[in-house]
Order: sequence, then structure tokens, then C-alpha cells
Amino acid sequence: MYTKVCSKMKESVSSAFYMGTLKMQGNLRKHYAKHRKEGSA
Repeated sequence: MYTKVCSKMKESVSSAFYMGTLKMQGNLRKHYAKHRKEGSA
């Protein structure tokens, strides 16, 4: 039972971390795109 809970927690933590990373990447991409537009304008 303990190992089951552990694996479940690991799964939820890794998925949350993965989603957070995706969000961060999206924000960075938006940030850089904005700067690139301002620089070329």
C-alpha cells in the first residue's frame, strides 16, 4: 500500500512539474517574441 501511495505522489508531482515547465516555456516564448518585435520595429 505504501509503495502505491508513493508512486501516485511521484506521478502527480512529476505531472505538476511538467505542466509548470510547459507554462514557463510558454511565458518565456511570449516574452522573447515581444522583445524581438520591439527590437525589429
